Amino acid sequence: MSSLHFIFVDFENVREIDLDLIRHKPVKIYLALGKHHSSLPSDLVTKLLQFPDQVQIIKTSCSGKNALDFVLAYHIGVQSTHSPDSHFHILSRDQGFDALVDHLRSHQISVTRYEAFDRIPVFEKTPITVSTLSSPITFSHDSLTRIQDMTERFSHNLSRPKRKETLLAHIHIRFGKKLSEKELLEVFDGLIAHKVIDIAPDNTVEYHC
Repeated sequence: MSSLHFIFVDFENVREIDLDLIRHKPVKIYLALGKHHSSLPSDLVTKLLQFPDQVQIIKTSCSGKNALDFVLAYHIGVQSTHSPDSHFHILSRDQGFDALVDHLRSHQISVTRYEAFDRIPVFEKTPITVSTLSSPITFSHDSLTRIQDMTERFSHNLSRPKRKETLLAHIHIRFGKKLSEKELLEVFDGLIAHKVIDIAPDNTVEYHC
């Protein structure tokens, strides 16, 4: 069974969401609306009615700078406490959320901020096959999410292991030591296939992010 994905939408900041993408996917959306969102586009309302079990509206009457951001952060914290093994995605162009992302990651929560709805890995229509290695590898949605998580982590220079064996151990710990050997190697191979890292002949790791 696929892991559950929670998507928290900062609707003041990003309004382009295609709800057709969530159909038949393990996705729950929290749509955060501010004080000034007295109405929604009719086409969006029609879509919301099609997914009553997958979309929940968070409405706040608070006003002021960053008011909605704090409300959204609260709900992310609550849900990550209830479902710590799930994947969390923040849809916002506001880089202020990155501090929350780093904090949750330090507590082994899988969370990433995106600026476009269709860039979230769970919305890949089919598993991706990458043939840049000696033989093609197909990555599942969950593996793509984990690969993205590690890429984001390394791009912020967080805990970059210097050798292959310590990198594998780091990935294993990052995901709560719950990955099977196959899942662990998928993340490792995915980092190579997506040109995030290279492994030298002496098993040292070179980063490209």
